[in-house]
Amino acid sequence: MTLKFMEGFENYTDGDCIKRKWALFSSISTFPTGRLQGISIRTSGSSQSTYRTRSLGLQNTWTVGFGLRYITSAVNDETLTFPLIVKRGVTEQIRFQWKKGTGNTFKFDVYRGATLLGSTSDFVSQSWHYFEFEFTLDTVNGAIEVRHNTVVDLSLPGPIDTADSGLAGADVMEMTFEKTGAHEVDDIYILDDQGSLNNSFLGDSVVEGRVPTSDSTPLDWSLDNGGTGFTNHYEALDNKSCTGSVNNQFIFSATVSDQDLLAFNSLSFITGQIHGIQVNSDARLDTTGTREFKHIIFSNATLYTSPTGGISHSVGSTSFQTFYDVFEVDPDTSAKWTLSAANAAEFGVEVVS
Repeated sequence: MTLKFMEGFENYTDGDCIKRKWALFSSISTFPTGRLQGISIRTSGSSQSTYRTRSLGLQNTWTVGFGLRYITSAVNDETLTFPLIVKRGVTEQIRFQWKKGTGNTFKFDVYRGATLLGSTSDFVSQSWHYFEFEFTLDTVNGAIEVRHNTVVDLSLPGPIDTADSGLAGADVMEMTFEKTGAHEVDDIYILDDQGSLNNSFLGDSVVEGRVPTSDSTPLDWSLDNGGTGFTNHYEALDNKSCTGSVNNQFIFSATVSDQDLLAFNSLSFITGQIHGIQVNSDARLDTTGTREFKHIIFSNATLYTSPTGGISHSVGSTSFQTFYDVFEVDPDTSAKWTLSAANAAEFGVEVVS
């Protein structure tokens, strides 16, 4: 497992949905048009915005890619803007700090604590850029490389100290944007260097989102339509908002081995290599306790209940939380997804306990 997380802010119309996937997600402004397709998010220009992942598992080497556009006409020196902070738990290891460049430009300074490790070139504001950061966190054998639109911009091959905590490795990625300006962010991917797939720079990447568009089989779970009168399961699960009455539209089951499978529209923008498919499900309990479910995949006429990259998720709250799995390979071929296989695949859930 190497591709750990992706986020394109697709399929949302409010921040309440997005918050369910992150450890901390605060202060977005709007959902403008995306960098290449779909939507992006615009950080608030009136309050600090912070986006922090849950723990992604402790590893020494990570690669993070994302699209970024600084949209304020006058570039400010936002000393509290950190497009990327790399942490071991709650402790910062290194940070990539936004800084005013020459004229209407910006750049990144790379810090370990108070020590400046290096700086990137200047980049033009008010335009989309795709940045990729690869770093090894170690007190002796650390290294850093920054790419801008797939071209190496900053190379610190080391060996250098990149672990401000005094211990190697990281497991949390965070973005923080100061309130004096507004930024747009899109197409995030995060991976470590483990395994044979997706273990280094992916290049300019895009995340395209889909919600279910029809029911498949089996449909063992029961439907609560929130009193709206519809009879299809997908209609309870295709909401792009997480506020109001839609929270009373869901499918439910307390029976072990119950499965529910759904179909999705084909991808409309992506035509090249598919590095992975991330399946997201919002789940909660209706009473206190603990239950488990997992994601299932139907590919090439076969239902896979233990696809590579999937785990059993423990649900222990009466409030909705997003649970996700990244499937780097098609379980039918054990190789990276082809576009045709991804478009034909169906995804669903199964009660484990």
